[in-house]
Amino acid sequence: MAIYCTTGIGSYENADCLDPNPQDGGIKYLIVADADIEDTITDPTSATQWQTAIDLGKVEIVGPLLAEVPEAAPNTQRTTSCAPAKTVQKARTMSFEDYNTSKENTEFYNDLIANSLGFKFGYVDCNDSFYGFLTDVSFDVTRIHEQENDTGVTKWVGNIAWNKLEEEVPTDFPTNIVFG
Repeated sequence: MAIYCTTGIGSYENADCLDPNPQDGGIKYLIVADADIEDTITDPTSATQWQTAIDLGKVEIVGPLLAEVPEAAPNTQRTTSCAPAKTVQKARTMSFEDYNTSKENTEFYNDLIANSLGFKFGYVDCNDSFYGFLTDVSFDVTRIHEQENDTGVTKWVGNIAWNKLEEEVPTDFPTNIVFG
């Protein structure tokens, strides 16, 4: 079968013609933001806007993390007997582990659990791409204390879940901001 490198529906870039390198997987930062964050960050590629939001306490950047967003589970709906079901949403979950278990982070996570509907979330992958801001998320985190011979650790294990049909469009995350 021949592969033809032409622009088709939606301008898909054919990987066989571009000789791409796969992107690194994984997520390094969780972004937690005030509900009105779009008033401060109108351009997510702007380091100045991110720095202003951080300095004003409107954004917390959590990490580095061990995290991933695996394959979505489709929610389908069938509206007629003569046609297949249509995907109307996808259930997404970001699972993360945070090894910074300080007292301050306990207070931070307790506040997020109690007030998660008042925040927007996002994440930065290992390629410095930002995905967000996500709304109407379910947030949960638990501190665990592992005991496995000499390798047991204390860490936070959490999940952020949301439903959305479209994939988040990544933007370049500025790497020259100061946080932490």
